[in-house]
Amino acid sequence: MQNLKTFFKNLGITILILAIFSLGIFIGSKYMTQEVTADSSDTVVNNTILPSTFSTIAKATLPAVVNIITEKTVVLSAPFMIPDPFRQFFAPMPEEKAKRTGMGSGFFISEDGYILTNNHVVSNADKITVTLQDGSKYSGKDVKVIGTDPRTDLALLKINKKKKFKYLKLGNSDSTNVGDWAIAEGNPFGLKGTLTVGVISGKGRENLNINRGPVYQDFLQTDASINPGNSGGPLLNIKGEVIGINSAILSTSGGNIGIGFAVPINMAKNIVEQLKKNGKIERGYMGIYPQNLTDDLAKAFNLDNTNGIIVRDIVKNSPAEKAGLKSGDIIIVYDGKDVKDANQFSMLVADTPIGKKVPVTIIRNGRKKTITVKIGKLNEKSVASLTNKSDSEKIFKHWGIKYVDAGSEIARNMGIRASKGAMITGVRQYSNAYYAGLKNGDLIVAVDNHPIDNSQILDTMLLKNINSNRPLAFKVKRQDMVIFTAFKAEK
Repeated sequence: MQNLKTFFKNLGITILILAIFSLGIFIGSKYMTQEVTADSSDTVVNNTILPSTFSTIAKATLPAVVNIITEKTVVLSAPFMIPDPFRQFFAPMPEEKAKRTGMGSGFFISEDGYILTNNHVVSNADKITVTLQDGSKYSGKDVKVIGTDPRTDLALLKINKKKKFKYLKLGNSDSTNVGDWAIAEGNPFGLKGTLTVGVISGKGRENLNINRGPVYQDFLQTDASINPGNSGGPLLNIKGEVIGINSAILSTSGGNIGIGFAVPINMAKNIVEQLKKNGKIERGYMGIYPQNLTDDLAKAFNLDNTNGIIVRDIVKNSPAEKAGLKSGDIIIVYDGKDVKDANQFSMLVADTPIGKKVPVTIIRNGRKKTITVKIGKLNEKSVASLTNKSDSEKIFKHWGIKYVDAGSEIARNMGIRASKGAMITGVRQYSNAYYAGLKNGDLIVAVDNHPIDNSQILDTMLLKNINSNRPLAFKVKRQDMVIFTAFKAEK
């Protein structure tokens, strides 16, 4: 009898041990990461796999990245190749047409063949050839431009083949933080399947003077290497999700120096849907010319800070005029959202559904007032940018240069330590400025002996002298040297 009791006691203990062991396995399996495909050397932080190498991401994502080659017809005129002082000695010469080849990148966003890229990659192309990583090529009728949007520098293409393509998952750029991993993919200089790694260096970059750059700017900044040919390629997070479209770099040499910019994918999502549906973009329109508030303007209007925009002027018969807005009004809230600056305000208006009645809080004569504006439709053909972009484009057209304030973050990142002046960020090839010897990174400190404290003063000087038939004298600092040069505006 005693042996029988001992037997049942040991049996019970054994069953209890097995039950506890089974329960432990069940609980462990319930709380372990379900999609762990990492190597033993990988680590897991907050349920996100951090690879010991980026080869897993490369293998999973690069097959969805494409190379885009374009051909376009350009008009060449010999006099434009001759420096301005000597053109008067040459008789008019006939224009000649030539083919120009361009290259860029793109990536599939759906298995049915939709490709997202930059507008400047495919703009005005006569022929587009898309090459996949496996060497497959599509061109002619197989490649269709669904639509383009120069204001965000985005374009949507489609491969017209009954085939399932590998595509990339779109992430959430709003949840991206400075310091997060950033992976740039594309085909720099035609080198297909290139992957570079860096971090997110900044968010919300705007008001950048970028050649062929977008009007609406809210760039992600990265130090992942981006070079010519990368435009239109994806910027990925550590999960391999798209958080941006590689679009531009700032450089003194034309090559990468660790300052690259990508259009946030959240901005692109709405553009893609509109292009798929309509083949074009419709944007809201108010009809005002906004201007940022400076510290002095804020003090003059008895404001606590520089948040908001001042209405510089009103377009006649526009929604703003009909609603009663006036030049000098300060807009501080738009449709329930605090207004930060002109760039953000322009994007808020553009994203507003046409016909919507929007409450706008303004300050007029020191008093707050709310005005309701019925948003109209932006006419892309008749309305130029309602920011200072039109002035910068006019200056670039006639004077051949782009620039930023010497005290801006962009200038500091490029090694400028001065607080006054305007730093050149772009020189148009074969322009008068080009032949005068101006280069990216040069600091303009005076024009015709007038000090240039900032880019606004230079804007005024150059715009005023566009129709002048005489050259202006530029005093320029280049590293430790001071250089004088002179040239006039091109007609």
